[in-house]
Amino acid sequence: EEACVIPCPSDCKLSEWSSWSRCSKSCGSGVKVRSKWLREKAHNGGRPCPKLDLVSQVYEVIPCVSDCGQFVWLAEAWSLWKVSRVDLKEHCGEGVQTRRVRCVQSTVDGPGEVVQDYLCDPEEMPIGARESRLPCPEDCVLSDWGPWSLCQQPCNGTRVRSASPIRLPGEGKPCPPSTQSEPCQHNTNCYQYTYNITDWSTCQLSEQAVCGRGLRTRALDCVRSDGKSVKLNTCEELGLERVWLMSAPCLVECPVNCQLSDWSPWGQCSATCGLSGRMWRRRVVAQAPQGDGRPCPVPLQQWKPCPIRPCYRWHFSLWSVWSP
Repeated sequence: EEACVIPCPSDCKLSEWSSWSRCSKSCGSGVKVRSKWLREKAHNGGRPCPKLDLVSQVYEVIPCVSDCGQFVWLAEAWSLWKVSRVDLKEHCGEGVQTRRVRCVQSTVDGPGEVVQDYLCDPEEMPIGARESRLPCPEDCVLSDWGPWSLCQQPCNGTRVRSASPIRLPGEGKPCPPSTQSEPCQHNTNCYQYTYNITDWSTCQLSEQAVCGRGLRTRALDCVRSDGKSVKLNTCEELGLERVWLMSAPCLVECPVNCQLSDWSPWGQCSATCGLSGRMWRRRVVAQAPQGDGRPCPVPLQQWKPCPIRPCYRWHFSLWSVWSP
């Protein structure tokens, strides 16, 4: 006899979960992601690793919704006119004004700290420069244009905006029109709004749990008919019906390792004598693995040579001489 070693199984080992990432969208529905990375592969029939990506990580994703009003554009006051074509006598004429526009975090107390521009909606960014005419002393002066009126459904009317005279013109000079109108066009300046429900998240467990009962969630945001996410209260103010459950119980099955019976007694030798005999013992699967449980080892039987026994056989001599 000589000593031998059967390697023990070693399970796949992963890191702890990372922190959740920030929501992938600064406005509307997106996802949050966290990950684990491989620390040690499984060996010798240990519990296998879950499916990993190319950099040996596994991910978990949950839906999220970011408030579309949390980041807003802040426009500073217009600069003084820079006149490009000057009437030297009256210092008026065509010119340009500029202003600084920044993306800031919105708080209950007003504009907060300045953030990266990509967090604000580029479609809503106020203009930073405008060309116009610096009015001469006798010209009529209008205020900036007010906001456009809302288009009514089904987008077949017009919308208007207006300005107010700040300074009346000199005698004999008219004021420019103080109202503007344009047709309402679907998905251009007139929109319909609907709720958008995300897919369910994976089953979320308590902090230290790896299986058992948990909760899955989904998120809701408000979407314009052109696909753009808007503030959730836009849909709420329109009285749109919310009929979805936002959370539901779920169950993550606990992994079950393969369970084997005890070894059977050694069987009888396959030969009654000599050196070729073998004795076998076996075990059977008492519990098949489930989920990410440790798989069953192979083989499920072992053998060893039988104790050496001499073999005996009859040996005959030659016949004797015949005698009467």
